[in-house]
Amino acid sequence: ARLNFRVGNDRPFVPSFLTAKIPSQGRRRTPFPKNGQELTLASAWQFIAQGQTVLIYCPQRRSVELLASEVLQLHQQGFLPSLMVGSSTVLTDAINIGSEWLGANHPAVGCLRLGVAVHHGQLPRPFLRAIEDLLRKQILRVTIASPTLAQGLNLSATTLLFHSLFRAGKLIPAEEFANVAGRAGRA
Repeated sequence: ARLNFRVGNDRPFVPSFLTAKIPSQGRRRTPFPKNGQELTLASAWQFIAQGQTVLIYCPQRRSVELLASEVLQLHQQGFLPSLMVGSSTVLTDAINIGSEWLGANHPAVGCLRLGVAVHHGQLPRPFLRAIEDLLRKQILRVTIASPTLAQGLNLSATTLLFHSLFRAGKLIPAEEFANVAGRAGRA
């Protein structure tokens, strides 16, 4: 994949931002990434490898958990490594809270074990407080969020990826895009 930029009339690009990975195990036969979801996640992990922190914005709440499930599946297939470095009591507490409120097999809890925050307004409030505490302390390097978090907190994310620009088949408002785009690098 090629990463394109638009700066005024200039059109610089990175020619080999991502290269496809061929599956080496399991039943999967298609290269990674194979679709828009996988491309978003592959891009996030590429930015992490470059020392960035990433906010993946999903305009719809249901997309957050679908993307979280995709993270878990791609990790299991060997395409996305865990982002955890060391452990902390705050992280362990958040995982325990998530397991208690959501169950140990919930995608948000599974992603947390990999060092990925999952945040949307339908998650239990104690779990969201624990996630927000981890984000304030800059323990997690990837956040998958709905408008609930993306418009409410000043995150330390240096890179913002839009999973989609559409909500219910309609383009999100320009004001929402500008507000979310202003999240990256603000903290």
